[in-house]
Amino acid sequence: MHEQKGSIEKAIMKKKGWLIYDEAGLKRNIWFVEHLLECAPKYGLEPELKVLPTEGMEYRELPVQKQQMILQEFLKDLGAEKQPNDIDGVGSSAYVFAIVRVIAPMLSHALEQHGIRVFNNGMTAQIANDKYLTYRKALEWEIPVLDTCLAEKELDYPQVIKATTGHGGSQVYWVSDAGQKETVLQELLMKGMNKKEIICQRPCSDPGKDMRVYVLGGEIYGAVLRSSDKDFRSNFSLGGQIALAEPTEEQRQVIKRLYDKLHFDFVGIDFIAHEGAWMLNEIEDVVGTRMVYQLTDKDPVQDYLRYILAALI
Repeated sequence: MHEQKGSIEKAIMKKKGWLIYDEAGLKRNIWFVEHLLECAPKYGLEPELKVLPTEGMEYRELPVQKQQMILQEFLKDLGAEKQPNDIDGVGSSAYVFAIVRVIAPMLSHALEQHGIRVFNNGMTAQIANDKYLTYRKALEWEIPVLDTCLAEKELDYPQVIKATTGHGGSQVYWVSDAGQKETVLQELLMKGMNKKEIICQRPCSDPGKDMRVYVLGGEIYGAVLRSSDKDFRSNFSLGGQIALAEPTEEQRQVIKRLYDKLHFDFVGIDFIAHEGAWMLNEIEDVVGTRMVYQLTDKDPVQDYLRYILAALI
């Protein structure tokens, strides 16, 4: 009886944590943020909004040295440099979770090292936010992907050039010859990237078409087919058309394999169509939910909060 009572009390106790964005992400997703903060108390959660001071830019676009400086100061502000279970300075941790909605794997790892439950975990953030690392892990885990290599190596034309840290269809280029490739490489290098942060990929047979599968707690939450007849990129944010879809059995097996390896919380897994099959393209760590809200009556924010509470009990 006492054990049952203790379990119930544990379930209803308010859980304090952080909702973390950078300045650019907060501005772009203000409705999502306000909705999450409004709904959280219904699920016994008290997330406090924390914003990385990035001068209006995205954290990932800053020079690495600047990222490290911001991270160090940010962790001091959170008090997370103290020992686990002493973050509030009085012997027990007031903050037990962090919803990280910024592409900052170093931050996710640092919070985990201080005993904070991070959504998504640091390993997911590290792999998902590095396209080349995603590709290499997919090969290791026997998941079908298109031929990909560092951009300084040779690959037949045409090619798709990508920054390894690009997001939302940004820094993705179609090149048809060596001259175009050199122009793109110089553009990316001028932005402060090095050659090991740029990859080239064999184009898929059906450009302008892909499927995003949303996964919450290892279960498929929904899937959206994206297409564009104007751009080889099908991203919704770039004007792509969207429709609900049903993942194939092969896609489901890939998702299960990824979940077994990464144990992510809420992600988008993107597949591209190639010669009658679906190939893994990317894993979206800080996945957007606009398409779900537009196409369904689901509320991803409330479903995510419900999941987070269950994970913390």
